[in-house]
Amino acid sequence: MKRTKLIEYTLIVIAAIFGYKFFESIFSLVVQLFAGFNMRGFDIAEVVLPLAFVCGGYLLVFVLLIRKSREIAIYLNGNNADETVPITIGKKALLHLIILGICISTILSVVPDVILFLFDTLTENKRQREYEDFTSSFNQEKLVAKIIKFVIALIVMVCAKEIVQWFLKNDGKDELILEAELKEETPNN
Repeated sequence: MKRTKLIEYTLIVIAAIFGYKFFESIFSLVVQLFAGFNMRGFDIAEVVLPLAFVCGGYLLVFVLLIRKSREIAIYLNGNNADETVPITIGKKALLHLIILGICISTILSVVPDVILFLFDTLTENKRQREYEDFTSSFNQEKLVAKIIKFVIALIVMVCAKEIVQWFLKNDGKDELILEAELKEETPNN
């Protein structure tokens, strides 16, 4: 497989993740709008606009990566445009990568919430509000749930190889192999 093509596919996968986060943010925005209209003192500039900017950012990155993935891949690859890379991925390695990706995604989504909670808790000048701001305040139950999620993701990440071995019993044959081999070019006579 050509290195540029591999980079392009990677960028398309990253774009798909940004597309997913865009739709997830849209649903969060709709929920906050409905919840905010039912509360007293709802400030649209403070609650909805930051989330709308995040949604716009996700959409912008998604569209740019999908439309310009080839150009970005060529730029990132540099002078190695024609280099072929041999790749062999079996189902065990693929499952291992998927488990690691899910764990890393979970950890990255939990850490900012815990940091925000700790920041809100440790600051002396906490803002007093009549309603719960869904973006910056967390009660203790939510914090405990986030920490449990973080710990479980770490444990699964450490034990990922054993989990893959448990799911896929070693029968000596890998049913799914994604393979790209080096092809030797022969000159045409």
